[in-house]
Amino acid sequence: MSSSPLQTEEEIQLIKEYILLPVMFDVLERDIQTMDTLRLKLPHFYIRSLQAVQKTVLMRQIALRKELANRGLKVIHEERRTACLRARYLCRGYEHKMDLMWEIVKAEIEVALAAHFQISGE
Repeated sequence: MSSSPLQTEEEIQLIKEYILLPVMFDVLERDIQTMDTLRLKLPHFYIRSLQAVQKTVLMRQIALRKELANRGLKVIHEERRTACLRARYLCRGYEHKMDLMWEIVKAEIEVALAAHFQISGE
C-alpha cells in the first residue's frame, strides 16, 4: 500500500502563507478602524498606508491561489480556534492539516508587515 506523496517544504510554506494572509488583512482592518477613532494629526496618511498594504495582501492572495492550483494544492477549510489557526488542505488529492499557534501567527504577521513597511528587526 502506498502512502500519500510527501509535500515539499516550499508547498508547506505556500499553504502557511495562504492561511496567514486573511488574518493579516483582518489585523490591518482593525488597525484602520482604530486609526479612524484616534486624534492624530494625519490619520488619512496612516489609513491610506495601511489600505495600500491591504491591497498588496489581497493581490498576493489572488496570485497565491493561482500558484496553489497550478501545484495541485487547495485549502478546503480554515478555522480560527482558541488555541490555533487550523487549515485543512489537499495536496495532489490527499488531505492534510496545518495548525499554527497564535504566537507563531503573530510573529509571522509582524515579520511580513515589517517587510511591507521596510522596517528592520530590533
